[in-house]
Amino acid sequence: MPQLVDTTRRTDFTIGYCTNVHPGNDLATTYRQLEQHAVAVRRTLGWPRMGVGLWLSRSTATELLTHESTAGAANVASVAKLAEWMSSHGLVPYTLNGFPYGNFHNDVVKHEVYLPSWADEARWEYTVDLAKLFAQLLSATAQDRGTISTLPLGWNATTDTQFFEQAAHQLHRLAEALESLEERTGRRIEVCLEPEPGCTLGSMAPMVEFFTRYLFNGDERLRQRNSRYLSVCYDICHAGVMHESSLGNVQLLQAAGVRIGKVQVSSALEIDFERLTSEERDRAWVKLQSFSEPRYLHQTVVYQSGRPPRFFEDLPWALQDPTVRQQGCWTVHFHVPISEPKAGELGTTQSSIHDFIEAAFQANWLPQQWEVETYAWNVLPRELQAESLAVGIAKEVAALDGWLRPYMVSSDRSD
Repeated sequence: MPQLVDTTRRTDFTIGYCTNVHPGNDLATTYRQLEQHAVAVRRTLGWPRMGVGLWLSRSTATELLTHESTAGAANVASVAKLAEWMSSHGLVPYTLNGFPYGNFHNDVVKHEVYLPSWADEARWEYTVDLAKLFAQLLSATAQDRGTISTLPLGWNATTDTQFFEQAAHQLHRLAEALESLEERTGRRIEVCLEPEPGCTLGSMAPMVEFFTRYLFNGDERLRQRNSRYLSVCYDICHAGVMHESSLGNVQLLQAAGVRIGKVQVSSALEIDFERLTSEERDRAWVKLQSFSEPRYLHQTVVYQSGRPPRFFEDLPWALQDPTVRQQGCWTVHFHVPISEPKAGELGTTQSSIHDFIEAAFQANWLPQQWEVETYAWNVLPRELQAESLAVGIAKEVAALDGWLRPYMVSSDRSD
C-alpha cells in the first residue's frame, strides 16, 4: 500500500468510514469496537489521524446524556472523555450516522431500520440528542461543522399529505433547534436526509420536491435557516440501484438550492444478464442467491428493455419471481466493498462513484465530507470477506483517497 498522508484536515475533503459496520448498542461496546477496528484501520493506512463516522444508537446516545439539566444538555464529562479517547487514538469524529435508531446488528433488522419515522416525535428527540452531544464532540476536537445523516422520512412511498406535513413540521423544529445550538456553542451541525429505494423519498427527484414544497416554501428567513441546517446525504449506492444520473442529480440539487451535506461512498450489486452467455447466467444466478441473507433489506430493481423497471422490496422476492429470472439488468441494494469493481462473478455499481465525483467537480460543487459506508461486511458471502475487517475497510478508504486526490485543487471547490 502506498504511503498516505493525514486526510482529516485537508482544505477540500474530510474522509473516513462509518462505524455502523460494527455491532454495538451501548457505550462500552462502542469504545471496544473503535479500539479493535477503527484504530486498526488507521494503523493499516499508516495515517496519524483518520476520520470516523460514528454510529450511536438511541440507547448509546442516552448513556452520553444527562436528563438532570432542564436544557437536556449533553453530559460534558462523558462526551469529553470520548473525545479525548478518540483524539489520543488518532480518530476524528466528523460525522454521525443518525439513520439506525435501534440495534443495527440484530439477527433481523429489515424494515425496523426505518423506525421511528420523521412523523414520530421519537425521531426528532433522538436527532436533537445526537446534535447536542455532537456539538460537544466537535468543540473538544476543534471542529466547527459536522453532519448527521438521517432517513428519508420513512419507509414506503406515500401520497398522504398529513404525513408529509407532520414530517416537515418536525424538520422545521429541528432546524430551529440546530440554529439555537449553533448560537450557544459556535458549532454548526447539519442534518442530511438520505434518499433510499423503497422509502418515502426513494430517489433524488422526490427529495428535491419535498425540500422545495415543504422546507423552502416560507419567507426568506425561514428558507435560509432551513438551507443552513437541512441538506442531503448523497448515498452513491442508492442512486446506483435506481439508475440515477450523477450529473442529473447534481444539476437538480443545484437548481433547487438544496446542498449535499455529506456523501456516503458505497457500491451496490449489478448483474446484466443480457450481456452474459447461458453458462455465465447460470453461474451468476447461483452466486446472486448467496447474497440473500436474513438481516438487512436488499431492495432490488430489475430493468428490462421496453418495460417499466420492476421494484422488489427484498432480494428473495425478486429471486422467487419467475418473470424476471435471469432477465434484464438487476441492481441490488447490498453494500459491497467500494474498492472492488466486481463481487466475485457479479458486477457492481462502482463506476457510479467515479461518475458522481466527476459530475460534482464539473459543476464546481464537490462536497467536503466523504464517508465510506459498507455496513454489510459481516454478511457478505464468506469468499468475498477480507482477511480482517480492518484490512478490508482500509483498502476501501485508501481507494477513496486515491480517487479524490486528482480533484484536490482549492477550497473554492468545497460545498
